[in-house]
Amino acid sequence: TVQDGFGLGWVEGKDLLGQPIHWHNGSDEASYYALMAMSLTADRAAAVVVTGLAGRTEADVSEAAVRMLR
Repeated sequence: TVQDGFGLGWVEGKDLLGQPIHWHNGSDEASYYALMAMSLTADRAAAVVVTGLAGRTEADVSEAAVRMLR
């Protein structure tokens, strides 16, 4: 069950363009970052995994996923 927009590690939310999505992300906080997202309006899914972490990694990966969901 989803409670407060969260269930089994997946979050109900909005993408950077304000569109509804379900997403899940993860990292070991040292060597990789991953984001999976499903667009509820575009009927698409995206997965982005990068090695290494930097100050903008999360933002850059989020932007790449939004572009893939368009």
